[in-house]
Amino acid sequence: KLSGVIGIDLYMTQYLLKVTGPIFLTAYNEEITADNVYEKAQFRSEFNYVEGSTQKRQFLSVLGGKLLEKVFATPKDRMPNLLAELYKSFKERHFLIYLENNTFAATLEKEGWDGGLVQTSGDYLNVVNSNLGGTKANYYVKNTLDYKVSSKTRDGLLRGELTLTYKHTGQSDAWPGGSYTDYVRVLTQTGSKLTGAKLTYTKADGTSQTTDILEKMVIAKVDNYNSFETDFKLEPKDTVILKVGYDVPTNLSLTADNKYYSLYWQKQPGTQDDGVSFSFVPPLGLKITQTSVNGTYTNDAFEYNNLLNTDKQMHLKLD
Repeated sequence: KLSGVIGIDLYMTQYLLKVTGPIFLTAYNEEITADNVYEKAQFRSEFNYVEGSTQKRQFLSVLGGKLLEKVFATPKDRMPNLLAELYKSFKERHFLIYLENNTFAATLEKEGWDGGLVQTSGDYLNVVNSNLGGTKANYYVKNTLDYKVSSKTRDGLLRGELTLTYKHTGQSDAWPGGSYTDYVRVLTQTGSKLTGAKLTYTKADGTSQTTDILEKMVIAKVDNYNSFETDFKLEPKDTVILKVGYDVPTNLSLTADNKYYSLYWQKQPGTQDDGVSFSFVPPLGLKITQTSVNGTYTNDAFEYNNLLNTDKQMHLKLD
C-alpha cells in the first residue's frame, strides 16, 4: 500500500499545459491554457468565496483530473518534453512527493523532492513567506533577497546580514490583489545569534519610516535550525525592506584550522524568479582562492547574483 502526499503548484500546472496543450473544461465552458491558468484558477476558486463553499475544491479537482488525463495520453514523440518538465518541476520545488514506509522515500529525501528541510553542517539559509491576508496579493509582490557574510575581526567570526525587499506592484485593493499580509521566517543554522532587525516601509509617494523590531522578533526552532520570525502588512504600490543581522555559529568561524566556507540556500516551494545576491568578505589575513559557482571575486570579496529558482550551494576556499 502506497501512502503519502503529493504537492503540485500552479507553476507546474503551467509547465504541463505547455506540453499537453489547452484543456477545455465543459463544466465551466472555459479553455485553460498555460497563459491563463493562474487567473482562471484564482477566479473560479476564490472570487466571491464563501466559507464552507466547495467551489475551490470542485474547480481544481476538475482541472487536475482533465490535466492528468492529457498527461497519461501524451504521445510518445512528446514524452521527452513531458519528462523534462517533470524534472524541472522537481528541481524548482513545484512538484513534491512525500511517501511513508516506502524505499523510494529515501531517494526523494536525498534529492530534496519530499518538501523537507535539507540538512547541512555548513551555513544555511531558507526564507519562508506565508500570505496570511486571505487574498492572492502575493502574486503582485516582487521579492529580492540579499545575503552578505563578512568578518571584520581577526577571530574569524562570521556575521550575516540578510536584506529582504518586498515591492507590491498592485495598483489598487481590487480583487485578487489588495493588501499583502506576510509572516516571514528566516531559517538559519543552529547556533546562530540574532543581533539586529529593522523594518523600513516606503510608501508610493517616496516617504519612508524605519522601525527597530529586534525586541519584537520571534526566535524559534524549526527542525534543527534557528528561525527568526516577524510579520508585516504591505499595501499596493508600497515597498517593505526587512533587514536581519546575526552571528553565524562559532563552529563555522574561519581560523588557521578552518579556511573553508559553505552555504546551502534552500528555495521555498511555490516561488519563482526571486532575485538573489550573495557576497562574502573574508577576515583580515585571508584571501579567497577558489569558488564553486560563477560569480565575481577578487582576493578581497566574492559576489554572486542570480534567480532563486533552485536550491543554491556555494563553497569558498581561502588561504
